[in-house]
Amino acid sequence: MATEIPKYADYTLIELYQTLNTVRGDLYPHIQNALETEIQSRPPESVFELRECYFVLDRDQHPRHAENILDQIDALGGLPDEARDVITDANRYQTFWRRFWAALIDALIIFIPAMIATMALTGYDFLRANNSPVYNYVSEVFFIAYFVIMHARNGQSFGKMATAVRVVRFTDHSPISLLRSSARTAIPMAILIAEVSYLVILQLSLREGSSVDEPSPITLAIFSVLSLLLIANVIVAIAHPKRRALHDLIAGTVVVRVAQ
Repeated sequence: MATEIPKYADYTLIELYQTLNTVRGDLYPHIQNALETEIQSRPPESVFELRECYFVLDRDQHPRHAENILDQIDALGGLPDEARDVITDANRYQTFWRRFWAALIDALIIFIPAMIATMALTGYDFLRANNSPVYNYVSEVFFIAYFVIMHARNGQSFGKMATAVRVVRFTDHSPISLLRSSARTAIPMAILIAEVSYLVILQLSLREGSSVDEPSPITLAIFSVLSLLLIANVIVAIAHPKRRALHDLIAGTVVVRVAQ
């Protein structure tokens, strides 16, 4: 009994190419034929849609389709000058410095409301609030909320928008869910929260007349390990061919360049 052919007319062009990757043509030739017929009959909406099709397609398995997509891009006038170099795998994942500048922009964006909130909560002036342990924890709350929501919304914080990069799922470059965004953000934040807690305890213990004990050798050892993890996170992002940091590997995400 032949397998029923799905209603491919309801699929987007990107979904058609994603499905093409999973169909066994030797076992289900009628399904593959129906799928390829639908792809050939579907006019692309834009060169940017074709570009996404190109990247979700298993180009080793379907080289003819890959060449056809590139021909269609050229027939539609090609990519804009600022996006032309994004079409190669090598350029698409070269995001380290873009992410670096994005992080600086985002840090400034988080700093301002976190400082205002700290001053409102403590009644301190700017200098006292900046040195207050309260600010450390308030900024972490803002950090978590900001990145979880922004990345789940469209894969971009304001910094990533400015530097033209986006967080997507590694497997198919689709948008990430709120759960995946939370997992991606929680990993570095767990490390930072632990480190900030250590530094706050150390700061309080050094104050004259403080009743807070200095951190124990075990706490110091944990702090050292966490610091090494942060360094390792950066090293992995630099060394990985697709610039995936540890939190990307664990959360199943990757940061890619997008057209500005």
